[in-house]
Amino acid sequence: MRLARPFVRGLVVLGLAACGGGGGGSTSPAPQSPAPTAYTVGGTVSGLETGNRVSVSLNGAAPITLMANGPFAFGSALTNGTAYRVTIASQPTGQVQLCKVQAGEGVVQSAAISSVLVTCERAYVVGGTVSGIADGDWVTLRSRPRNEELRVSASGPFSFTDRYVRGESY
Repeated sequence: MRLARPFVRGLVVLGLAACGGGGGGSTSPAPQSPAPTAYTVGGTVSGLETGNRVSVSLNGAAPITLMANGPFAFGSALTNGTAYRVTIASQPTGQVQLCKVQAGEGVVQSAAISSVLVTCERAYVVGGTVSGIADGDWVTLRSRPRNEELRVSASGPFSFTDRYVRGESY
């Protein structure tokens, strides 16, 4: 038991010495850098017909689905100086429409982005009827300016898969 007392006293002395001594003095906490500020990216949808949905993606991440005209914003925010790119992930599947993104690329500059425009218009599929194709023959049709090719090997109706808006060349 007598050996334990000097050992305990030594620990107490070491503990007090490690404390830095003194009381009442205050020390300033180490400065910490501020947390990076994040900003949302969004904009406005217009022209989307009732019942239609369009999906948009921010920087290739999981898309969000927009179901009505008006403002929208992505759930994830970006830090200052981060590049952003908004793209159409999937076109409307209800009424035939074609949606496009305008002002969808840039760099976050210390403010939320609310200037992305998603505009949707009625779209049309180009097609027709081919007749007079003999057995074993075929014809290749090409839409311009997109150069979509369609090989038709039998008489009857055909349609290209691309959609076109009013006034667009095909």
